[in-house]
Amino acid sequence: MSFVTLADEDALSDVATFVSRARVLVPDGYVRLQTVGSVLMSSVLVRSGSGLLGAGTVVGMRGTALGQGAGALDVTVDLSAVADRLARMRGAGWLRLDVPPVLRQAPWAAVSPPRGGWSVIGEFAGEDVAFVAESGLARVQRERDAGADTAALTALDKQVWDESVGEGMGQFRAALALGVHALGFGGQGPVRLLRHGSWTRLSTAAGDVIGR
Repeated sequence: MSFVTLADEDALSDVATFVSRARVLVPDGYVRLQTVGSVLMSSVLVRSGSGLLGAGTVVGMRGTALGQGAGALDVTVDLSAVADRLARMRGAGWLRLDVPPVLRQAPWAAVSPPRGGWSVIGEFAGEDVAFVAESGLARVQRERDAGADTAALTALDKQVWDESVGEGMGQFRAALALGVHALGFGGQGPVRLLRHGSWTRLSTAAGDVIGR
């Protein structure tokens, strides 16, 4: 399938906003577009992992309603290419999103998180999750402003976002809070913490950030 049709203008605006925020987080990144029934799941990389299993990978996901007759689609493409198409669609009032012709291969996009079987561990205020992300960003920015070299900034960046937040079973990596904040998933509502085996997930009404 080479295109999908979004449900309405609100759905179009929703995808455009998600892609725009993702490009701020990872300017040269990719987006995985996957149809799941009547929903378009858009997934982007928040933090890269390591090793064959991609340990430490964090991905942000948002679902958007599709129009009738949605077919099967599962591709990974450039965020910039999708952004260009969405801009043209909004200008012309179109709801059909044509898939960019250049497909990408990304290790993080090759592994799908479980769809079911998640256990709810706890719940956090959106403001608290935002504070974790904003504090981490501020720590890195202070070192950048102080003239730290690339190696030092890379080491600090990893340290900041690999840190655990919370206590006991309610712990999660700060990188998940970064995803919730940067992708605009926090808002004013609660943020649920869920687990499934080695997977950890922060879930809100706006979207999900999942790590392993």
